[in-house]
Amino acid sequence: MIIYSSDSCDRVVEGITEAINKHGYQILLINTNNDTDKEVEYLDLFKRNRVDGIILLATMLTPKHQKVLKGMSIPVIILGQEFRGYNCVYHDDFGAANALTSLMIEKGAKNIGYIGVTTEDKSAGKARQEGFLKAISDNGLSICETNMKTTNFNLQSGYQQMKSIIKSGTGIDGIFCATDTLAIGALKYLLEVGIKVPDEIMITSIGDSKMGELVQVPLTTAHLHYKTSGHQAGEMFLNLLKYNEKATKTIKLDYELIIRKSTKV
Repeated sequence: MIIYSSDSCDRVVEGITEAINKHGYQILLINTNNDTDKEVEYLDLFKRNRVDGIILLATMLTPKHQKVLKGMSIPVIILGQEFRGYNCVYHDDFGAANALTSLMIEKGAKNIGYIGVTTEDKSAGKARQEGFLKAISDNGLSICETNMKTTNFNLQSGYQQMKSIIKSGTGIDGIFCATDTLAIGALKYLLEVGIKVPDEIMITSIGDSKMGELVQVPLTTAHLHYKTSGHQAGEMFLNLLKYNEKATKTIKLDYELIIRKSTKV
């Protein structure tokens, strides 16, 4: 059983399916749309009913999650996040954000803004923000609080936060967005008001989405190996069932920078 809440899940589910279907297991997909209460509700439901295991793709693991997961006798794997005490498959979100921010600095950016999501999300929120800030600090730069925005995951949020940063008049020359979706919204606003990307403002983001490649100025981004993460989670699930292992395991996957036209040559 897979509980998921992320736009990147298609590739993840493809990887899980490839790993476990050939062994005779069927997948039940639950989409919670980032609703943590629904995630807890379904976890409790399947704790009380017979499933072979749970793969949870969540943005955060709250005390409510932990309470219902405690004492489960079936394999539970957290995918996309690292949480101590649980079997996890996750990405190097810190490293990806750090590398993309450093790339803009190498190409001349000195006043870089940030559009991200809640730090309650340890991967897309906390780790990516920390990676961004580390690159700023390591290169002797500073960031104005006005240029640090935390918002929702959708395109409109990226648009509105980019508008807010530009209206503040702080004169940014680069923007790091925690997701491609936020970056597409930010790009839409910049192009509407006649700001040239990347000549005036560079944009980088994480996700390597299809839309990020097809927009008017294709995004420089970090490719996270979502399909591989799904396959690894599927293999972990099978091994936990086969060997009844009690010790928890974690797998950290790397990233790949995809350089496109939203950053300077």
